[in-house]
Parts: sequence; structure tokens; C-alpha cells
Amino acid sequence: MLESHHLAVGHASSVLFECPPHLRLQPGGFTCLLGTNGSGKSTLLRTLAGLIPPCRGEVQWQGQNLASLPARLEPKTLPWFCLRVWFSASLRVEELLVLSRYPYAWLHQKTSPQTKALIEQALAQTQTEALAKRKIGTLSDGERQKVMIARALVQDTPLILLDEPTAHLDWPNRQLLFQLLLHLCRHWQKTILMATHEIELALWASDEIWLIDAQRKWQQGTPEALLAAEAFSRAFGQVNLSLGWHSYDVAAKAISSKRLQWKTTALHPLFTWLRQLLNRRGWRVGEEEADIQLDLQKTEPGQNILWQVRVGEKVQKGTELSELIHYLEKCLPN
Repeated sequence: MLESHHLAVGHASSVLFECPPHLRLQPGGFTCLLGTNGSGKSTLLRTLAGLIPPCRGEVQWQGQNLASLPARLEPKTLPWFCLRVWFSASLRVEELLVLSRYPYAWLHQKTSPQTKALIEQALAQTQTEALAKRKIGTLSDGERQKVMIARALVQDTPLILLDEPTAHLDWPNRQLLFQLLLHLCRHWQKTILMATHEIELALWASDEIWLIDAQRKWQQGTPEALLAAEAFSRAFGQVNLSLGWHSYDVAAKAISSKRLQWKTTALHPLFTWLRQLLNRRGWRVGEEEADIQLDLQKTEPGQNILWQVRVGEKVQKGTELSELIHYLEKCLPN
């Protein structure tokens, strides 16, 4: 997967900021890149995509230095999708999707059955079947963004990089786009890295957040861990995050057989966020008896959550949310 080592990003010899010594995208994960305007989010994305060289360090794809990756392989593995790119207004959606298969076939070749099947599947997944015959110039902003996502699916790459795909979209379409991207990670095993200003939706949907503050200092972790550490207040000032998940139409639904008994009775926002995290990871969390039991404690402001997992007679304790998720996955029967 995509990773970097001792990466410093910027333009020419001017360094904007340095990334952690070893940065890696989790396969099949949804990572959101947040930061203030001018913090360097787009520059980082372009560096990771190989569009501009790093000031220091290197970017690797599948263990190979991105700079040495043959140009013919890049569109098959590392697509760069800035969804604000414009195409010919007279181009039809289905024609755009056919053109997206150029890494795999000559443009003068007939459309293969495999390509047709991929296009049909991508249109279905993005709910854009009705747009197939439409011209790009007739699409709304929301429709165009979904078509660009379909284009990424047709190109059939494991990784998708996005730069502010919700720009110019109204609130319902922002929610729908996040829903769609999360669906691609969960059901198509796509790995997505997206720069965005949608803090609340990123908190709901992302598996991990990369956060660049106004001083271009780097923080990363699960949304819940960053909330607990008050990282967003330090990065953006005293922001008012309306985290009433029940008010969203995009409420997470756990559909797997992973069951967890929630033993915690205390009320605390962090517990609500952790429950959201578990739902997002596919756990069915409830008070009904289950083989795996979770209890939480938090007493002082700024203190980490103290968690305890019981499986039969075995008890494991800790404070890091990432360790909790990792341990819960280990508790599952093979």
C-alpha cells in the first residue's frame, strides 16, 4: 500500500511541513486529511500521488519508490482525482467511463465485455445509471461528483486520492458523497485518502484522520482519539462540533456478526463517539449478553478512556483506542 518515509512536502526547496517519519495508509481504510486553508493539504496529496516531488524523503507504493514506478503503471495503481477537473461539456457520461479504461486498452479498440460490466457495476454502485446518456455539461455539481467517483471505480485501482470532493455541494449531497465513499471502502475494499473541510462528516465516516494545524504540526489517529485529546480545538480554535449523530440520515448500521456487550452505564460524549467507532467498524453493540464484554471509565478532563475487555475469564485493559480496536479483532473466533 502507499507509505512514506521521512517525507517533507513543499515546493522546490521551500518546505511546508514534515510528515511523521513513517506514514502509511491502511488498506481498505477511509482516511480524511483535515487542516486550515493554506496548511498544505493539496500539496501533500499531490506529493503522495507523484505529481510533485518531495522536498525530502520518499513515497513508496507496494514497497517500491514512487519516483521509479514506470509511467505506464501509475494510472492502474495510483489515480489522482481532483473532482473539480472539467471535461468536455459535450462528452456523455458513458463515454467518459469508457475513456477511463485507457490504461488497460488502446482507445481505438472496441469496448470489451469486461469494460461494459465494470461500467454497469460502477454506475449501479454510485446510483448514476440514469445519467449514462447525459452530457457532462448538463449535470449538477452533485451528479458530476458521483460520476467522477464512478470513473475511479471503472479505472479499477485499489487507491483513490480526492481533493475536497464536497466543494460546492449542498448539505444533503455532502452526506451522500461521504456515504458513497464509505461504502466503497467497506464493500469494494478501496483505500481512500481525501482532503476535506467537512469536520463533522469526517468524524462520522473516517477510520483515521490526518490533521495539520495552523502551525503545520501533524496529528493523526481515530476521530475519537483526536476528540479526546482536544486536537481539533488546538487546530481550529474553539470550534462548535454538533456531534448529534442521531440527527444524521447517515447513521451507521452494523451488519456483521461481530457482537459486543456494552457494560458501560455512565454517560459521557467520548463513550458515544467510541460506540460510533465500533459501529463503523462493523460491531453490533448492545446491552444484550455476548461473549465479548466492554466496560469504560473516564474521570478527569483530558484523561484517556480506560477500557476493559472481558472474554470469559480473560481480562485485558488499556487506554489507547487503537489498541482496543486491535484487541477486539483478535478476540474474534477464527
